[in-house]
Amino acid sequence: AEIEARSPLSKPLDVLAQHIVTSALADGFVPDQLFAEISSAYSYRNLSRSEFDWALSFVRDGSGTLKAYPQYCKINLQGDRYVVTDRKIELRHRQNLGTIVSDASMLIKLGRGKTLGTIEESFLAKMKKGESFLFGGRWLELIAIRDLTAYVRLAKKSYGHVSVWSGTSLPWSPILSSRLREICGFIAEGHAIERQSIAELHSLETIIDSQADISAWPHSDETLIEFVQSREGTHIFLYPFEGKQTHEGLGLLVTTRLNRLKPMSCIVAVNDYGLEIVCSKTIEPREIDWQMILSIQDWQKDVEGGLNTVELEKRQFRAIARIAGLVLQNVPGASKSTRQIQTSSSLLYDVFARFDPSNLLLRQAHNEVMEGHFDKERLERTINRIRDGRKKVKMLEMFSPLGFPLFLERTSVRLSSETAGDRLERAKEEWQKAFQQKYGDKSLPSTGAKRSTGTKRKR
Repeated sequence: AEIEARSPLSKPLDVLAQHIVTSALADGFVPDQLFAEISSAYSYRNLSRSEFDWALSFVRDGSGTLKAYPQYCKINLQGDRYVVTDRKIELRHRQNLGTIVSDASMLIKLGRGKTLGTIEESFLAKMKKGESFLFGGRWLELIAIRDLTAYVRLAKKSYGHVSVWSGTSLPWSPILSSRLREICGFIAEGHAIERQSIAELHSLETIIDSQADISAWPHSDETLIEFVQSREGTHIFLYPFEGKQTHEGLGLLVTTRLNRLKPMSCIVAVNDYGLEIVCSKTIEPREIDWQMILSIQDWQKDVEGGLNTVELEKRQFRAIARIAGLVLQNVPGASKSTRQIQTSSSLLYDVFARFDPSNLLLRQAHNEVMEGHFDKERLERTINRIRDGRKKVKMLEMFSPLGFPLFLERTSVRLSSETAGDRLERAKEEWQKAFQQKYGDKSLPSTGAKRSTGTKRKR
């Protein structure tokens, strides 16, 4: 059995600031001794003395920027030890200990009129002003975000992002992704599927055969890339098998660089197997230089260019500010709402960005956005793997079984008189009809587990 590695955070300064105040509340601390103790923890093994001194200055006098506000000057030097002398600061700190924060919901308002509903902040925080998204069966254009309220208007264009809610699926680990690529290679080499070893694959034999007939299966060291032309434009499907989180970052990188190659509108849909990029203009496989598109040079800058990074960093900074003690959720005799915390942390973010741009908590917010949303190290490994590995490029006349779920992911939530099940059945019938016209009855996918007539696989 393989055990997945756990990657601890690297020297989170918000937790360090909280721990410094907690240590001062106990018996006080000597800076040299506390630095030696903290450096012995794995997450802080690379903590420099200058970073520790900055965190110490931050809780002592607000790191200069907040020196005029006594609530941010939490510890005082008495002799050779730092202690907390203010009873109010002690009570507030004890009531706000901990590092668990939850995601907030945003109201969606149509202009200054009625409220349409709520959606998780993590979805809207990724969007830029003017972008469209599908919500409640209507296409909406984002006007502005203020105080956990998204102001929208009806969009003129009927394409864009599809609203999603987090917490519905477990992220794929690198070990799982690697194993699935091995299984794809096993299928691509034409081996028979053993019921005893991989029973689930045996029930999918007809779909496996259909994928091989329409397109192909990638070997474990290959990446399958499919091109399909439709009325919407050019559909580009990539199948890295790295999970949704990594595919979101990869989709942003590819669309940003495709726009440099040929200015056009692009829509991205992702699932755990791959991603679909719909380009409004026709683009041929020979026009794309994958070595350039997947170049590691400035990749992080290009991914950030496709994101509303300021809004994402503000959202992340709210959690950091709460843990570091800049914003208090629990105050003796009262509690702050999420809206109040968001307003306070946004104001502090703007103050630091304007008057203290080198603030290390801002740097932490930026790093955690890249790590939390895309798993920066894994995304970089994926880019290198696809660029340096073999690529199997296919020009198709119809969506393959691997591509069909991505198409459905993007289109299934549109408002319609049909139920979701009816739409799925109709889309499946249209796909099967197109398949029969081109391939006859060969390997036609069905709900049963038995294989239809097809090529015999070798053992």
